[in-house]
Amino acid sequence: MGKILFVIPARGGSKGIPGKNIKPLCGKPLIGYSIEVAREFADDDDICLSTDDVSKAMSLYSPDIDMVVTVKEAATNPYYNAFEEDENGFLHISKGDGHFTRRQDAPKVWEYNGAVYVINVASLRQMTLGEMPRRRLCEMDATHSVDLDTPIDWLIA
Repeated sequence: MGKILFVIPARGGSKGIPGKNIKPLCGKPLIGYSIEVAREFADDDDICLSTDDVSKAMSLYSPDIDMVVTVKEAATNPYYNAFEEDENGFLHISKGDGHFTRRQDAPKVWEYNGAVYVINVASLRQMTLGEMPRRRLCEMDATHSVDLDTPIDWLIA
């Protein structure tokens, strides 16, 4: 495997919690947790400012894929309880035929949790993250996948 670049996705423009990456959480800025973990795997020269489950994601990476990304099971399933509005203003199931009568029977769906992205540099040079077709999931539990988008999320964390 070639040289690895660790990218910590630490946006500064959170609308829900302004300055959340530098806001103290349990006595340390939130971004500090991500930096500590990245330093377990790389020198500072190889870190562009990833996060709390980097070893599991790394074990799933291989050069023949575009990206490993951490996810959690989605709370809303487009086959069962996610709806879209049609041109007449009526709701219809987002995906599938709407015949699932039990949530457990619908296919599992995932949502990015934004914690870790292990990206093939060659793929990144050719396409955007959304265009990458060969993505492997690295599941994280809901406890470690708290989105910090609102002040209530911060209190929960």
